[in-house]
Amino acid sequence: MNKYAKAIAIVGVTGYAGRELEGLLRTETGIRVTGAFDSISFSHEALRQSRPDIVVLATEHDLSLELVPKFLDEGYRVLDMSGAYRLKNPALYPEWYGFVHTSPGLLAEAAYGLPEFFAAAVRAARLVANPGCYATAAILPLLPLYRAGVIDPKSTVVVDGKSGVSGAGRKPKPETHFCEVSENIRAYGVLKHRHTPEMVSYLPGATMDRFVFTPHVIPISRGIINNIVVLYL
Repeated sequence: MNKYAKAIAIVGVTGYAGRELEGLLRTETGIRVTGAFDSISFSHEALRQSRPDIVVLATEHDLSLELVPKFLDEGYRVLDMSGAYRLKNPALYPEWYGFVHTSPGLLAEAAYGLPEFFAAAVRAARLVANPGCYATAAILPLLPLYRAGVIDPKSTVVVDGKSGVSGAGRKPKPETHFCEVSENIRAYGVLKHRHTPEMVSYLPGATMDRFVFTPHVIPISRGIINNIVVLYL
């Protein structure tokens, strides 16, 4: 094993995202997974004993909100997979996430974890906010077009998203039961999905009044697709 490999600890490893992440990281020769903890029973002492260089949080928004400042104060670099540090404007959190942000100063510091566009910031950051799934699938194709001036600011961008049910996480919900999802397609979060301000925030020239995002859940375990249309009306 490479003794110079980065040591990484994962908190929230029993969720879909955390479990997938652990599997991917264990195949990387430049990385050592020195700690893998669930989000309920992990302890700070056990985390310290794993001696990580980087802590990855695959946790719910409210838990990440609480843990990130503590881990940063302890000297760890942190990659947060929740939405707790994605938005730069703290005023957006009560409306879109349902909580008042308790560490607004860290929002300006957090690097948005899309290395295709922000690699230098990610490399230098002590806090990286991992992008949302739908946001990744929208920003990757749209950002180059906005930067190149191909999309007229007066046009309306419509993102029609479809995702597998695992995107909702492992927590049981009536709308993710087999009988609700099987042989069905359902729109949700219409005009109020929290990935909408995230997309608009990172697309220069995009505005909330000319950006429409509608997500749907479809009967597959995993996967995502965005069909994007630019309307010149």
